[in-house]
Amino acid sequence: LQDKAREFARGVAGMGDFLASDGWLRRWKKRNAVGIRRGTNESQKIPEDHAQRISDFQQAINRKRGEWDYTMANIANMDETMCRFDMAPNYTNNMRGERDVRIATTGGAKRGFTVCLTACADGTKLPAYILFKERNGVIPPRVFTRLVIPENERVSASINGWMTGEKMPGYLNRVWGPNLDDVRRLIILDQARVHTMQATRDNIDDMDTDVIFIPAGCTLIVQPADVSWNKPFKCKKKKVGDWDPILSNWDLLRWKN
Repeated sequence: LQDKAREFARGVAGMGDFLASDGWLRRWKKRNAVGIRRGTNESQKIPEDHAQRISDFQQAINRKRGEWDYTMANIANMDETMCRFDMAPNYTNNMRGERDVRIATTGGAKRGFTVCLTACADGTKLPAYILFKERNGVIPPRVFTRLVIPENERVSASINGWMTGEKMPGYLNRVWGPNLDDVRRLIILDQARVHTMQATRDNIDDMDTDVIFIPAGCTLIVQPADVSWNKPFKCKKKKVGDWDPILSNWDLLRWKN
């Protein structure tokens, strides 16, 4: 806003030395009822019977724990979250009282990639599984030779940049991994189509793993990934000042312990 005010002032006779100071900005915003506003979007609606759904979900977990006595290290939750190359801010200057708040971007806000974050009940963080968008669903070999991939990341690609039925086995094999200690495990997923499809269920079962699905419409209440780490993860990405390297190297996404 201050830069724009100075630009306008340069075109007005006698105002070339206008500073557009912080104090001027505060007074201008007060006079014109402009304040910092959050961009509006549609949020998930919690179902009216959510209490019963959550109770049934908790009972299902307790029954499975009673049957198999999982260790905390063998209970996990995974969720996918979309990250954008242009991490636009949530807030902008806008007229007070207006219901719709639009935030301008550089155009990269619609170009993104999927990050799958998984953590166990004992606090262990499994490697992040990152899916970029590639025309053939495969990262070209020449790109792989230039990538610097941290040890706690697994990188792949899909045609649309989202987790798909074809890519779910890659996550299970490279992140969840085979059952090495012959102990039954439990993974908790939301009800995305790619999670509930029979092929995914069969792949999970082949790894001596049980799966329980988050009740529809209740992820923002009972899913650990949704409540505890997806939002902080994205907030941290927005605070990073040098997003440019990710456009050429894809090396900025580091899910550090």
